[in-house]
Amino acid sequence: MASKKHSVRFTTVKHHYDRAIWSKAMVAKAVSLGHITEAEYEEICGSALEKTEG
Repeated sequence: MASKKHSVRFTTVKHHYDRAIWSKAMVAKAVSLGHITEAEYEEICGSALEKTEG
């Protein structure tokens, strides 16, 4: 079985979120900065990223 390829910072972001160091908003910021993908956000947080207009 092939392993799933993640962004370089996925493990760090997941670690922070899993330990309640980061909120969903902080994980969303990591997406906006290009550190992780929207799919990885969903994998970490368990819900789709809510897009805001603006």
